[in-house]
Amino acid sequence: MPDDAQRAAGPIRVLHVNDVAGVASTAVRQAKCEGLDWSLWPLPAVRGAPTPVKIARRVRDLARFRPAGRAADVLHIHYGLFGYYGWSVRRPYLLHLHGTDVRRNLSQRGLGYLVRAGVRRAGIVAYSTPDLAEIVLGLRPDAVWLPAPVSADAVERHGEQPTGDLRSFGIDGDAGGRPRVVFASRWDPVKGLDLLVETATRLRAERPDVQLIGIDWGVGAARARAAGVDLVPMIPAPRFRDLLSAADVVIGQLASGCLGVSDLEAMVMQRPLVARFTAGAAYGGEPPIWNTAEVDAVDAVRAVLDDPRAARSRAVAAAAWALRHHSPQGFVSAADDLYRRIRASRGAAAR
Repeated sequence: MPDDAQRAAGPIRVLHVNDVAGVASTAVRQAKCEGLDWSLWPLPAVRGAPTPVKIARRVRDLARFRPAGRAADVLHIHYGLFGYYGWSVRRPYLLHLHGTDVRRNLSQRGLGYLVRAGVRRAGIVAYSTPDLAEIVLGLRPDAVWLPAPVSADAVERHGEQPTGDLRSFGIDGDAGGRPRVVFASRWDPVKGLDLLVETATRLRAERPDVQLIGIDWGVGAARARAAGVDLVPMIPAPRFRDLLSAADVVIGQLASGCLGVSDLEAMVMQRPLVARFTAGAAYGGEPPIWNTAEVDAVDAVRAVLDDPRAARSRAVAAAAWALRHHSPQGFVSAADDLYRRIRASRGAAAR
């Protein structure tokens, strides 16, 4: 195994730990296309398992991880709870905060300790969305904003027209040509649960011609179903993009004021997006979406469906905005600069 001096002289070997919203897999795929030595260590699935089972799976995975972790120059750890993967192998790491780890876990006993310890020991701390800045910078004033990339799959679907028979999702096919409104977020308070359910309820009452579709995920999924939303079981990311690409309108997050990866991918696929956005200052301007900080969500859906030609033109402009700020190439370039900073600071500390 090369020593630290040899590592400092050669290319940077990066191991991404965990895959949140497909960010790591998207980054690794793009990096490999550019000839970079990046790879991914996905964490074991634990959702729904009893706590002792979750802990056992994590411990076994940590033991398996050590050879791969020690072989890396830099770890890019996704989600604030998992900084201990870096501690376990004594490798420098970038801790990437994605949202719920800051909005929820940070204030919980035990989990909050893990997040704070991970932040404190990280070579660099990054956060995915501008709304996290105030909290994260309070913990690490040198933290940086590293916008999440859209997937290459979404980019490849750029410009496709809404098509597809939804019977494979367990939904009533094309429902007689009814317009499709897809809710892209999980049904959770951090995504604007009450507003999402209210929007679904009003759409069902005011636009009975519209088919409402969402994912069976989140604490409020039963409320969404009761409001008239057809819920699809949890599906792999490419299948979820199939669903988004079949939408006439996509409703994204209605709480945080920032765009999630699903929102951005809907934009890239030129689907009209209705979402709350208040982060224009961070971007130097707002995207041409239907912004619920300025317009009622139901009114926005109605405007899209009543004038599809104008909606199409606006969606094309929104796609260009999303690609400008959230391309896989841009993410890889920005992340590579951060890894070089970590390696340089480690080398300086060793001298």
